[in-house]
Amino acid sequence: MYAVFDHLALNYSLDSIDRIRSINLESDSIQNFLGNSKVWPKDKTSMWMSAYLCTYELGGKRMKVTISSYGGFFYDYYTKQYFQIDDTLINDWLAYLLNKSIELTAQ
Repeated sequence: MYAVFDHLALNYSLDSIDRIRSINLESDSIQNFLGNSKVWPKDKTSMWMSAYLCTYELGGKRMKVTISSYGGFFYDYYTKQYFQIDDTLINDWLAYLLNKSIELTAQ
């Protein structure tokens, strides 16, 4: 997670985030939250009000993800798909992200 917490998170390219402060999200927590996430239909999109900018590693390459800070969904730029967090986990997911962002800003 990078120290970009607003709608501007959508505009950052991978090569422009190297100098932005960041914090790692625990992989076991991420797997727990994302394990039952569902892919949105291709024609469904969303309005972005605020978001978290994150990346992940896949095959040695860094991939960008923008995570909604309010709606329990995220967009993966590699797969070009939206995903929805399981309804039963959304509140915990949003609390986890908020706590990590607070931890990041306190650094």
